[in-house]
Amino acid sequence: MEMEGIVLKQPTGAVQQSNALAFLANLDFIKIRQKVDLAELFTPWEVKNRYEVCDRNDQVFMYVTEESDTCERLCFLPVQRGLVLHVTDVNGQEIAQIKKNFKCCAGGSCCASADCCAMEMWVDQPVGRTLAHVRQMVYCCSPKFHVFDGNGTQVFEVTGPCCICQGPGCYGDIEYPLTNPGGSDANARVTKIWDGAGRACCTHANTFGCHFPANMDVQQKLSVFGSTFVLDYLLYENNGDQ
Repeated sequence: MEMEGIVLKQPTGAVQQSNALAFLANLDFIKIRQKVDLAELFTPWEVKNRYEVCDRNDQVFMYVTEESDTCERLCFLPVQRGLVLHVTDVNGQEIAQIKKNFKCCAGGSCCASADCCAMEMWVDQPVGRTLAHVRQMVYCCSPKFHVFDGNGTQVFEVTGPCCICQGPGCYGDIEYPLTNPGGSDANARVTKIWDGAGRACCTHANTFGCHFPANMDVQQKLSVFGSTFVLDYLLYENNGDQ
């Protein structure tokens, strides 16, 4: 795989601290904002995705930078390509990784029971230790995903609506609520945020929000955070912003 440098520059208003996880531990909402790339905007070139992670006041405290192979980006869909998402603080220190293996058959909801077809990602924190595993499940109309902890025990189920489209005639946020394995409300959800018609029509850049109780364990917050990228690469990257 190619290795792209991690973003080191701190924007104005960034959180001035090295321990991004301590900052996350006190939050009840984070926004994950994909950066617009001009090369992808004006050409068919598929670039490595980059994201900013900020609080509800738009203070940036983490970055996410994709590492992936050029051939896989150009020849396969985002849901198929293998990648590593490097999660860093504002000083460039890596605090977590989100990994996805290459699967040429990935993405089909009807055959997700097969390991070779299911879209799945692993969250490592610290790097080298699996914190969470997010896997696409078999579904007909409404997207469904299971979130497992590092021991393989299911901790959440993520479900979405039948219609996941956003565009000039279909605007508004799209909610993906989380439930506990028994079906009770986990008081957490992922939101695909409506960014306006211009961004929806002209770019592939998506924005998500993660809502959770402020006192939720920070490792569970990272699990919710990791599930966001499964939604992005499976549902929203393959056709741009739908």
